[in-house]
Amino acid sequence: MKLTVLDMMKSKNILVLLLLLSSFCFSQTKNEKEERILQKNFPEKTSLSVALIKLKSKRILFYKETNNTKISFETKFKFNKHHYSIEFSENGTLEDVEKTLKKKEIKKLLKNDLNKIETFFNKNYDKWSLKKVQKQYIFYAKTKQHIFINNILKNEEDSAFNFEIIAEVKEKKSYSLKEFLFDNKGNHLSTKNIATSSYGHVLY
Repeated sequence: MKLTVLDMMKSKNILVLLLLLSSFCFSQTKNEKEERILQKNFPEKTSLSVALIKLKSKRILFYKETNNTKISFETKFKFNKHHYSIEFSENGTLEDVEKTLKKKEIKKLLKNDLNKIETFFNKNYDKWSLKKVQKQYIFYAKTKQHIFINNILKNEEDSAFNFEIIAEVKEKKSYSLKEFLFDNKGNHLSTKNIATSSYGHVLY
């Protein structure tokens, strides 16, 4: 059977489309690997930030993370009865600070001014259950990294944050774990599937 030039062009366009769709789906899946490391293997640029954290918490854990597209570094610790995680880029630039909320705090937020989030889940999924909720503070370069972190620990950066939510959802008779991002008004920003291999460290 002979293929015309038009047929070949159509086949080529379909192939390109499939590759693009495949790339998009891959980028929307959170597939992280986390490795415990020593402080000496942390980027040197984080030294002031780490020194500050050590003044706030007795036990600090250091990690190296790899995902689909990048390498990053993360430190986890507990301060004022809340769990925090702070993420840095491969060269040590601060990316964000995340504060895990307690169940009673989550219920209060959903009941009061964040009913948009609850409405979103009810509208899009048959069933849903929140597994982890964090306040996410994105670093902006107008201040030094350690000062930005200190302001968050002192609750002075509440005006600019997102909600990062890990939830188990049911759709089309199947359950899955997803990561959702909302702004502080409850508007949905993004959704990512979480790979099974990443379940452990994204929940804890």
